[in-house]
Amino acid sequence: GSEKKLSNPEAQPLQPQHPHHGNLQNLYDSLKPLIWRLYVEEANKPNINGNMTAFAVGPGLLMTCAHGNWLNYKRLKITAKCLNKKDTFIGEVVAKKLNCDMALVQIRGKGVEEMEVARLGSGRLEVGETIMAFGHPWQFFASG
Repeated sequence: GSEKKLSNPEAQPLQPQHPHHGNLQNLYDSLKPLIWRLYVEEANKPNINGNMTAFAVGPGLLMTCAHGNWLNYKRLKITAKCLNKKDTFIGEVVAKKLNCDMALVQIRGKGVEEMEVARLGSGRLEVGETIMAFGHPWQFFASG
């Protein structure tokens, strides 16, 4: 056939591994219920908008960044969508701490009470432990 023979028959294809979740696809799948996409826009001005990443920290409560102009929109409209759901929710900023680059967005609607919430770490990070950052530096979102 047209299959290429490996020079080392014992070699295996590289599979990025996470010690607790298996491969990275499994990790992504396990985190999808916690990661949200926020679409922010100035109402009635479709050319003033942006995308952001957030994560659930409480029932109906999403944490995101506070940098950029979006907090200054006069008529801010926020639409939130979880990566593993089809439904969208309307949100509003309920708190912000600019010196920590954090904003909290409250969403309301059917199903918000059942949303999964991120359990933040204990603060006891050990040297050599795996850490990951989530966001969208290229404004790319994937959901299956």
